[in-house]
This record gives sequence, C-alpha cells and structure tokens, in this order.
Amino acid sequence: VALAILGAVLIVVYAPSSDKQLTMDVLEQYMSEAGFVVFVLAILAALAFLFLLRESVKRRYVVVYVLICSLTGSLTVMCIKGVSTALI
Repeated sequence: VALAILGAVLIVVYAPSSDKQLTMDVLEQYMSEAGFVVFVLAILAALAFLFLLRESVKRRYVVVYVLICSLTGSLTVMCIKGVSTALI
C-alpha cells in the first residue's frame, strides 16, 4: 500500500502541467484516431482470449487474472475520464 501511495504522489508531483482544457470535441477527436481504435481493439481481443482459456489454465497461472484486471482497468480509466469530461 505504501508503494502505491508513493507512486501516486510521485506521478502527481512530477507530471507536466497542462493548461489545455479537455473538451468533448477534443476527446472525440482523440477517440477517433487510428492509434486509439487499434489500442481498444487489441485490449478487447486480449480479454476475449483470456476469458476463453480453459478453467484449468486459469487456475494454474494466476497471471491470467492479473492480466484481466489490468486490461479492464486501463479501459475503465479511459471511460471514467470521458464521463468526467462530459459532466464538467
């Protein structure tokens, strides 16, 4: 827990400052870029592959569950950023 808190503090302290306000138009432009679409499709394909693995493989290798959590987490962060941009 201490490492997570330390990492979050370091990211916030040393992150570059941004004066540019994120609007829905800018967010829509970012989401329509080819790089973002390929990224989301790759995550969805990886998640589908991981969910289709046999149960015996999932039980043997705990990294499967870690990958599922991290991949869904990366999508969740982007979705929450979009929701917060829409609400503001």
